[in-house]
Amino acid sequence: MNTPQSILECFDDVGNIDHERVLQYHKYLRDKGKRKLREMQDAAVHSPSSPKPKAKRAPRGVMQYYDADSDEVLTLHWSTSAWYICYVSQPAIGGTNFSKKFRNKFRLPFDLFGELVEKVQHNEDSFPTRFRANGGPNRKHHPEVTPIALLVLGALRVLGRGTIFDSLTETTYVGAETHREFVRSFIDWGSKFLYTQFVYYPRTQQHTQVNLNEMKLGGMPVCVGSTDATHIALEQCSTRLRNAHAGKEKKPTRTYNTTVDHHRRFLNVTPGHPGRWNDKTLVLFDQYVQKIRNGEILSDVKFFFVRERN
Repeated sequence: MNTPQSILECFDDVGNIDHERVLQYHKYLRDKGKRKLREMQDAAVHSPSSPKPKAKRAPRGVMQYYDADSDEVLTLHWSTSAWYICYVSQPAIGGTNFSKKFRNKFRLPFDLFGELVEKVQHNEDSFPTRFRANGGPNRKHHPEVTPIALLVLGALRVLGRGTIFDSLTETTYVGAETHREFVRSFIDWGSKFLYTQFVYYPRTQQHTQVNLNEMKLGGMPVCVGSTDATHIALEQCSTRLRNAHAGKEKKPTRTYNTTVDHHRRFLNVTPGHPGRWNDKTLVLFDQYVQKIRNGEILSDVKFFFVRERN
């Protein structure tokens, strides 16, 4: 009897399955697979060796358009973006209300923006290699490095207006992920470099003389500012932390002890603490208040008590 080559040949005329023929059918399938494998191996050995064509990289870009003349999809380059032309390569400094509009859009004067870009370029070692001038080890794959000035503009827009990263691609032609990574590095660099260089609280009477004069006119001589705690809502608070952060506001918050003057300037802000803490607890962790109390700063400011005469 011939070897069955299909499962149907494993049944007899009555319709009962023949188990012996089923075993023969499985052996037939195994032998057939081995023959095909040997044929493929022999073909690979005897065929002339030819290098496989290198796959070409597809053109990358976040903004593309269809060109009817060339019948191709073209990618927009960052050098043709509106922000690069208007604020980096060809800024209309003498234009109508240019400085006012720039500050309104990016919360920073244009001249200070140039200084900020120079500081970032001077401290490029603090940023990932992909944002440096030499491009890092992947320079051969990405020969063009996005200008730092364009990335700084994106960071200022995010910090100043809370813009989402995806919307920056339409004005810079730079990917949202690139902007996101740069903003994270920019914030980390600013907290370590810019904060220590530009943010400080008054330490002598000369630094706070203007505040002293204003407080004196208000009937509170020798006062340098007003200190109080403010609560900021803590969204998506973990359940295990909710009890520590839900205080008088009846919802999770982080509280900050702040000292301000009458020019809407913050003289000092403490790190965030659980919202359940009251003012008496917060002031113990306020370095500015504690240093004034201990005479470490503003020691040259003398105060006096006024006693009413009978």
